Amino acid sequence: MSHARVAPELSWFWRLRGLHGEWAATARELLAAVGAEPPAGLAEEYVLCVINALSGESDDPADQRRLARVEDALADLSRPPRQEQFAGRPTASEESFAPSLAGFRATGDRWGLASCLGPLAMFADWRGDHRHALELLDEGLSYVRELAAPEETSVLLRTRATVLLHQGEPVEAREHFSQALTPAPTVGLADKVAGALRGPGDAARLAGDTGHARVRYESALEACAANWFGMGRP
Repeated sequence: MSHARVAPELSWFWRLRGLHGEWAATARELLAAVGAEPPAGLAEEYVLCVINALSGESDDPADQRRLARVEDALADLSRPPRQEQFAGRPTASEESFAPSLAGFRATGDRWGLASCLGPLAMFADWRGDHRHALELLDEGLSYVRELAAPEETSVLLRTRATVLLHQGEPVEAREHFSQALTPAPTVGLADKVAGALRGPGDAARLAGDTGHARVRYESALEACAANWFGMGRP
């Protein structure tokens, strides 16, 4: 069971380097060895292993069963901030992110800080507090650039571009979307490329250029992943 403990720890290093293909294959091999049930005392590690395995391209019919098992395992754990977010409870999610952010500040974990600052900026943007959202994103970007993390850099740049669109600054937003597209292909995840391609479509649509927006949206759809994570994108 030592591999089940080590793989989740290594996953963060693989993620920061954008090595999704490497971690997905390793996680699938580990799941095949572990079986359908989380080993005793390793529920969180099992959840991470399944998520890592499903981040790669796959048409494995067992994937849906694994996702269902992950939901069961999460139900027995404390509800993480993103689970509240994805369950449609933004207020509860934002409140849950606050202690997480404080904890990462205490430990100095830059990846953890950036992972909290992005969603918190999104919540601020939804409330119309665009200035605060940009401040949070700028702080997050400083951390992921220091870590040279391509996926997080692309995501935060795309989020910052979206805030700029809401703030009525389409020219600067388009520049950010273009910057987000540069690291996206290096990550190895199609949904990151699709998300970056969609951004200029949003900018064109809001500017009234529906023809250009359609071209951008079609390009984004073509880039969409066929896995569980990319099905809802863009």
